[in-house]
Amino acid sequence: MSVKVHLLECQACKLAVYAFPMLPSTYVFATGELLRLRWTFGWCTGCSRVRQVEALPSMDLLDKEEADLRALDLTKPNGLDRYERQDLDRIDVYRRLVESRKSPPHCMECGGTDIAPWSFDEAGEPIHNPHVGCEGRFQTVEDPDEMRIALIHDAECYSTEGIYLGRLSEQPGRDGTEDF
Repeated sequence: MSVKVHLLECQACKLAVYAFPMLPSTYVFATGELLRLRWTFGWCTGCSRVRQVEALPSMDLLDKEEADLRALDLTKPNGLDRYERQDLDRIDVYRRLVESRKSPPHCMECGGTDIAPWSFDEAGEPIHNPHVGCEGRFQTVEDPDEMRIALIHDAECYSTEGIYLGRLSEQPGRDGTEDF
């Protein structure tokens, strides 16, 4: 599978950086349960660049997602499909994660917590994307090369506190092909 790499440029200082997704990422609970890690782009002060950072959902967001899925279930003649049902089932797991979490969100590269996560509108356009230390904001610009990268089927693993644990295939009893 390949994914598009985003070219980002600060409006004020014209710093241009590529922001690309890393391997899919998952939380590994002490029970061995897996949960897809939600992330967003953000500025990491430790790395001094745009990085992927954890995006822990709020309880309000989880409540809205659940309500939306339950409403969708009522409108579909055969109910939710398999993927939508999995999304609904995962909401309770995300709630357990958020309730038990003690540490703030982390940078997915250096593990630092001095981060400024970005937020996006419904269309995926950034609405809060500061360039910390500069008065500007990053914007996606057209990349003439339309760079893409290939991703392998494995995942980066993190504890429920956001601490990097290694690749899924390196975890005891795992081969890296699990669906989460």
